[in-house]
Amino acid sequence: MSKVVSIIYFCIGFIETYLIMSFYIPSLQIALIAAPLDFFLANITSTWIFKTIIAVIFGILTTGLHLLLVRKKKNIKKITILLVLLLIITLIGVITRSFS
Repeated sequence: MSKVVSIIYFCIGFIETYLIMSFYIPSLQIALIAAPLDFFLANITSTWIFKTIIAVIFGILTTGLHLLLVRKKKNIKKITILLVLLLIITLIGVITRSFS
């Protein structure tokens, strides 16, 4: 169970970091006047190697944070629920920003 949860945290952290870098950091955005889907795909595919490296680092940090909190064994369920909610809210914000 712990491995599955760690993989989920890594994936969520990776995706969120990649999308945040694609749409919230002005120097990594593309100035393109196009349909929303074309804009989304262009931002995701530009400088993908750099974004992937940084996103992997943040995904590992997210997983490490979860494992550190689980090892302390204080309110594991509450901490896990709060961390998941925080990651989901951030992901929703990034996705809605990318299509606006």
